[in-house]
Amino acid sequence: MKTYKANELIFALNEPDGEYFTTCTVVMTPKDYWLKERVLADFLGGHNVDNDALEEAGVSPCEIMESVWEFYEETDVEKAHQMLLDAGFDFDPDFDEWFKSQSEDSGDF
Repeated sequence: MKTYKANELIFALNEPDGEYFTTCTVVMTPKDYWLKERVLADFLGGHNVDNDALEEAGVSPCEIMESVWEFYEETDVEKAHQMLLDAGFDFDPDFDEWFKSQSEDSGDF
């Protein structure tokens, strides 16, 4: 089974909702999957993402659900964004925009 390294993944962030999550959440998808499919992968989790990179970014390696994680400590989106970049994860503005539009349409996250 492939283990994805930080530099193979792109991310988008959500603000804490104040009800279920006291910190922002992060969704990730492999870059190559995004470029080919233009949707969020539903197969990522602690079992196939580099846990050391997640922990370096302050992210719990135990996912909330497929491709969705939360941070160990309360943090805002700007700080979380920088922590993920510092740990080697990549940001793709197109993925971020797509994810935010999906979240608004569905009311989730």
